[in-house]
Parts: sequence; structure tokens; C-alpha cells
Amino acid sequence: MIRSSRSLLLKVPPEVLRVTSGKKVDPACEWPFYFAVEVETMAKLRQFQDDPVFIKFEERVIKPNTSEAVALTPEMEPGKDICIF
Repeated sequence: MIRSSRSLLLKVPPEVLRVTSGKKVDPACEWPFYFAVEVETMAKLRQFQDDPVFIKFEERVIKPNTSEAVALTPEMEPGKDICIF
């Protein structure tokens, strides 16, 4: 999943600041994989979620390989409108 996320999401739209992915190192962690997308605004996050590249990634990688998912949208810096999906 990590390789797939990195290769498919290389073509992300310009509104995305950064994409990262990885696997757990702590055996006690219930989530074995993550990917994060950093954007400046919630509007840009919605644009990313509607982008054909992300939709393809979600259909080909996420849905067939997961039974559950958690989406977090934290504010990265107080006063800045940057969030991660």
C-alpha cells in the first residue's frame, strides 16, 4: 500500500502541499498503514478528494485493502488554515 500510495499520488493536483505515507512500527498500534495529505484550506482538501487521481487511489488501493479508515483534519499551526487528511 505504501508503494502504491507514493506512485499513484505523485500526480496530485497543485493544491496539495505534501503527501506522505508509512506503516506502523509499534506492534500495539491498531492501524498498520497511513497516508497524509497536507493542504492549505478545507476547500482545497475537498478539491483533492474530488480529484480523479485520488478517486483512483481510493478505489484501487484503499478500499480493497482496508476494512476501516479514520480521517483526521487537524490544524497544523494556530492561526494558519493548514490541515492534513
